Amino acid sequence: MRIFAVAAFFLFPGIMAGWAQAKEVALVIGNDDYQSVPRLEKAGGDARAIAGILGSKGYEVIADFDVTRRNMARDIAETMGVELEVVESSWGNSILDVQSGKVDLALALTALPKRALSIH
Repeated sequence: MRIFAVAAFFLFPGIMAGWAQAKEVALVIGNDDYQSVPRLEKAGGDARAIAGILGSKGYEVIADFDVTRRNMARDIAETMGVELEVVESSWGNSILDVQSGKVDLALALTALPKRALSIH
């Protein structure tokens, strides 16, 4: 799996269910400690709470906290059962990279309706 990692500020729950050998898997990442922005106070605690709720609902929960962009990408690839290959690109080319198949997943793109149409 080729992943373009730009920046990461997200919680990633439950989306991996179909990808990880049909198990119900939730990957939850909570970062309070970023290098380029002031420290957050609640992201890690919120992620722990979500992980607990998902675990109580029967999900196999994989949780990670205060990780780098590369380690976030590693967590996603491991959850999906694929090998991580980080591909260098630019912010401006990230959608084109997904559309062309250069990458399978681009991290930290804002989910906009117009952008979703250009990817699908």
